Amino acid sequence: KVDQFNDLKGDLDSLIGGQNRVSNIVQYTSPKLAESVTLNAAFIPAEGTDVDQDGETEDGLADSISLSAVFDNKTFYAALAYDQNPLA
Repeated sequence: KVDQFNDLKGDLDSLIGGQNRVSNIVQYTSPKLAESVTLNAAFIPAEGTDVDQDGETEDGLADSISLSAVFDNKTFYAALAYDQNPLA
């Protein structure tokens, strides 16, 4: 896989935030439920430092939280996601 735009102006992250490549993420993906639904949850534990450089220390339970539900029955595919991301 090659990211042709990487972090250039054509990259999606230039238009909307939320691309954090962190190494300390906690993630859970459920087994497939009813043979078609998968649930995902992830969070980035708080660093206790000013990660986003806004002058305030990130000291909550999590710096970022992401949730999603995916429906895939081989005929239809749908996903619903939520991302609370103060780092963007």
